[in-house]
Amino acid sequence: SYELQMRQAAIFAFDNTLPIVPGPEEIFIKGIISESTYITKYFINKIVELKPKSQKLKQIMLNRVLSINDSDLQNLFLSSLSKILSDDDFYLIKDLYTNGSILVKLWCLEQTNKFPLSTELESLLLTALKEQQTVLRQKAVEVSGSFLRSKKIYNAVSYISQNDSNYTIRSIATKILGIKK
Repeated sequence: SYELQMRQAAIFAFDNTLPIVPGPEEIFIKGIISESTYITKYFINKIVELKPKSQKLKQIMLNRVLSINDSDLQNLFLSSLSKILSDDDFYLIKDLYTNGSILVKLWCLEQTNKFPLSTELESLLLTALKEQQTVLRQKAVEVSGSFLRSKKIYNAVSYISQNDSNYTIRSIATKILGIKK
């Protein structure tokens, strides 16, 4: 079958050709934009295994997360991204948060604890703390607990603990701040 031939070609290309190709990131890129789900999954797994440092590859993976309609494949891309991101890659999380669906935004908020506090991270959390969707605001409050040394984040969580329209979110904010009411 065609799928079997493509699978064999991908395995041959990766296992035999990659070590001698001058620009191996191109093979990864072709693999993750393949129309074949099997080939895409194969290359995602190889990316997680080898952890290439290519910014272009990470950006293309981010673009695939935003453009793919298959939720299982989208989750696979997200889980692989979380394994290969470095401290310098926070801008990718910010891009995903800005352009992603609610589920992608939740994933982004879960990733914030992997990064050191920066003005970009602070900005993303402050934006998330003002979201209209309760589920996003709640997740933002939960992850903000690790960044309360930022005066802006502390003040925002404090405001939420007293003024949010949702009782659960107010309670979480209060608990994070250690305030007893």
